[in-house]
Amino acid sequence: MDLRIIFIKFGLKDFCMLSIDNAYLSFEHREIFSQVSLTLPSESWTSILGTTGCGKSSLLKLLTGIIPQSHTASFTANQTDLHQKVAYMAQSDVLMPWLNILENIFLGHTLSMRSITEEDKDKAHLLLKKVGLFEYAHAYPKDLSGGMRQRVALVRTLMQNRPIIFMDEPFSALDAITRYEMQELAHACLQNKTVLLITHDPLEALRLSHQVLIMTKHKTLQKISLPSSKPLRDADDPELFPIQKELLSLLRENPTYAT
Repeated sequence: MDLRIIFIKFGLKDFCMLSIDNAYLSFEHREIFSQVSLTLPSESWTSILGTTGCGKSSLLKLLTGIIPQSHTASFTANQTDLHQKVAYMAQSDVLMPWLNILENIFLGHTLSMRSITEEDKDKAHLLLKKVGLFEYAHAYPKDLSGGMRQRVALVRTLMQNRPIIFMDEPFSALDAITRYEMQELAHACLQNKTVLLITHDPLEALRLSHQVLIMTKHKTLQKISLPSSKPLRDADDPELFPIQKELLSLLRENPTYAT
């Protein structure tokens, strides 16, 4: 079954543009970043690139609402109740080893004490079928490879039914072929979502994104000009080569240290 039909059937279509202004974060009087602003166009992918420690993952956590109380943080957004509109997919799959795959997918329902309806179960099974894991619904995480576990994490993210998706280097721990396949799968599954992707990989950003931003050493976001082609771009697209070279050069020009 076409995934677009699944989305329409379950009412997941939701247009949501997100604008963030004056994001600020500090820890023990040490400023991590300030006055950071960005706009995520509706139903598109935005990627933020940067070297380790530049603050890009911290920005994502700030917007997601998972910054520790020991930090001082603030930002303004055009979306009210932003945290209720965001689903977060981390680098680790964070599957609970004592729960089977279906139980992991419904973990959000369990934690929020929401009932799991027959419609929810149908939706979960359809998505598992789409990602090639239908027969693993009652298996446990230990029985799955890293790529399979990340597919489960993607289904769990979709089950939250949120219009905005934050992804913090979700494919970086995978081998090159699995990562490539997961990029294609995520692109197909998140067609109608507003996505913010944190990545170290210039090619990943170029393949998936409508907008690419570099976090500079001055903790500002620099926008990169992209080719006219639309995501999902081919990795061997010759238009990507000079832009990838530019991105690598900018990353070298903006070294950072862990924050």
